Amino acid sequence: MTNIFRKELIFTLASMPFILSNACEAQTHSAITTSEMDSVADVKVIFGNVVPETGMLRISLCRETEYKNISKGGCPIQSSIDAENGTSYIFENVMPGIWGISVYHDANSNNKVDSNFIGIPKEATGTSHNATGKFGPPKFEQIAFEVSDKNLTFAIEMHKVGR
Repeated sequence: MTNIFRKELIFTLASMPFILSNACEAQTHSAITTSEMDSVADVKVIFGNVVPETGMLRISLCRETEYKNISKGGCPIQSSIDAENGTSYIFENVMPGIWGISVYHDANSNNKVDSNFIGIPKEATGTSHNATGKFGPPKFEQIAFEVSDKNLTFAIEMHKVGR
C-alpha cells in the first residue's frame, strides 16, 4: 500500500463520523413539524372482490409524478397485506396533497404483476375511485383525491380484465 493511498484511506475513515453526523442532521431538518402533523390524515382502504384469497395485495399511495413511474416502483409509500376479501389497510399520517391509490393482487406472491404476451394483467388490480383505464392503467386524474386534515376511507373493488 503506497503512502499516498494510506493517507487517503486514513483521512476517509477519519471523516466518516463527520459525514454520517451531517447526513443525520440533514435528515432531521426535513422532519415533519408539529404544525404539519396537525394537518395529516389517515387514509383507510377496504378491499372487495379479492379472489382467490391467496398471495398478497400490493398497495401503493402515490402523487402524480410518482404514479407515472409506478411500474418501476416509483411510489414511495407501499405496503403489502394478506389477500383476503373485505380486508383493510390504513396509510397513517398522510401529508396534505393530491394522492392516488393503486393496488394489485399478487396471487402467486412473486412480487410482480403477471401479464399476458401483450401486457394485459392476468392478476386483479384496483385503484381509488375504482377507476379503470382503456388500453392501460387509468390516468392519475381518475384516481386522484385530496388529503387535508380529515381521515378518508375508500372501498376498492379488485377486478381482472375480462372478468
